[in-house]
Amino acid sequence: MRDDQLFGLIAMVALLVWLGRAYVPEPRRRQAEIAALGLVAVGIALALIRSAIWFAG
Repeated sequence: MRDDQLFGLIAMVALLVWLGRAYVPEPRRRQAEIAALGLVAVGIALALIRSAIWFAG
């Protein structure tokens, strides 16, 4: 899987989790928002790590 495909997959899953929070009961809604933001943070961190490896090599 290419880098752009991997980042797109992570972003898509995060968007689906964020949009799906409307169907989650109230106590779990905040956890869905945090999970979506966490997935975006993981995608950004992965992109930065792969960029650093590419520039170093």
